[in-house]
Amino acid sequence: MPTAMDKALQSRNLFFGFTGLVVGASLWNMWNGEMFPAEKDATGDPETWTETELRRWLKAAKKPFYVTTPIFYVNSSPHVGHLYSMILADIFKRWQLLKRRPAQLLTGTDEHGVKVQRAAQEAGSETLAFCTKHAEQFKLLADTANISYDRFMRTTDSDHKDAVTYFWQELDRQGYIYQAKHEGWYCVSDETFYPENQVHAILVPATGEKIMASKETGKEVTWTSETNYHFRLSDFRERLLKHYTDNPDFIVPRERMNFIINEVEGLKDLSISRPKERLSWGIPVPGDPDQTMYVWFDALINYITHAGTQLTMKAVVGRQKYR
Repeated sequence: MPTAMDKALQSRNLFFGFTGLVVGASLWNMWNGEMFPAEKDATGDPETWTETELRRWLKAAKKPFYVTTPIFYVNSSPHVGHLYSMILADIFKRWQLLKRRPAQLLTGTDEHGVKVQRAAQEAGSETLAFCTKHAEQFKLLADTANISYDRFMRTTDSDHKDAVTYFWQELDRQGYIYQAKHEGWYCVSDETFYPENQVHAILVPATGEKIMASKETGKEVTWTSETNYHFRLSDFRERLLKHYTDNPDFIVPRERMNFIINEVEGLKDLSISRPKERLSWGIPVPGDPDQTMYVWFDALINYITHAGTQLTMKAVVGRQKYR
């Protein structure tokens, strides 16, 4: 039976997933046609198309409706909340199909990070085998419920890892990634750094031990100081706010729009990697074998992986291979 703290953590994960997905979708929408210089219309073999040519071809095609579930952590077995998410997404997709609009549904599992790494160790299992066991349980749940997904994606899939690597390289190429020291209270269970005002000291009832914990979830935190990579998320604050003002129906209902606007107004740069000595189970940072991509950065890209980033890699990265 989930405890109150487990429910709080699930709510928090949904918050991060929702916020991250909305901000990510906003950035992707604003970048459309701007990340690469203008080129001629697409002709010839699609394998040789540039990024801009591919974008123009996609715009000419009928845009499908795209719905996703969260991707689910594999540190434990699925429960009714996961099924509920799948059913809601399935309803959205089937409704669009009834209206004769093409629709795509993506679901899957989030398999990297310290939490998964430790869960596998505690189970005495090799990490990938541990992930595969639980991923198959989530897939079985979706199949048993007749969820009409178009892909069940695992973040350990090779094409997803390629897409995340490409996305990182694009951010780095455009100057949005830098290296700096990062300090804060880190919670393994929540996979999150907390500021000073969001932690407090508590006593563990069973042992009488005094520990620092998150005020929100009650999970233990430890002070961490490390050098890692950061994403200049704050650079997009004004552009995002303008985008929301110019497109008042971009997020519905309105109270959700107001919530996101409030979050974006306080947008700060984001730590997006961890030293390999602390996190080995994840996607390596391109060009730096001593750093591993932070789990949230990796996971959020899965929605773009299915939407077509892998196609752009065939057109661009294959030729640039890494000039």
